[in-house]
Amino acid sequence: MDKTFVALDGMNRQEVFDLLSAYPQIKNVKVGLELFLRYGREFVKELSQKYQVQIFLDLKLHDIPTTVAKACKTLDGLNIRFLTVHATGGAKMLELAKESISKTVANCEILAVTILTSHNNSDIKGIWGRTHKEALINLLNEVAASGVRGIVCSGADLDIVKSFEEKASLSFTKVCPGIRPGSDHDDQVRVMTPQAAMDAGADFLVVGRPITRNPEVLRQNLFP
Repeated sequence: MDKTFVALDGMNRQEVFDLLSAYPQIKNVKVGLELFLRYGREFVKELSQKYQVQIFLDLKLHDIPTTVAKACKTLDGLNIRFLTVHATGGAKMLELAKESISKTVANCEILAVTILTSHNNSDIKGIWGRTHKEALINLLNEVAASGVRGIVCSGADLDIVKSFEEKASLSFTKVCPGIRPGSDHDDQVRVMTPQAAMDAGADFLVVGRPITRNPEVLRQNLFP
């Protein structure tokens, strides 16, 4: 499971530790806003030290550029692989986040969150006043201008992303949530199976409830 980050959202501290102890095949985890606000920096440190997992810190920062840059500085001392900020914050915010984290956390990559997998076309039109494709391309332009080279996007958006990469002569690290091996979508709208997302060009997948509700599914080798 080198390509799959297990989203620990909705779990408490002991449930997380029980899961990682019972299933050592989990090599990558995502810590979201809920867990981080509940348990803080020390929880992230403990995960890294006790289980030797790669950590994706999914805080989706979004504020004025200097505030986001200062927030990144507070992560000093944490061993994290990815940190999310919202692409809607614009190129300057993304640029300062990238600059700040490079001085604060070694080998941490900023991921710009594009369009959430819970948003349908009506949501996108209401928020951005544009079509899905237009909104996504506008966000990708901001990311490209900032120098950030990692994004979070739905697997369903990868065709647009790949076309953008080709035209802009660049390559993003593409991390895809909303991955569902079966028909249960939960609160996600734009979903994709693990194999389909990898075939479409995803570099990493994020999978939460399909694993945390039934961790025995890990024995079926459904996730890369």
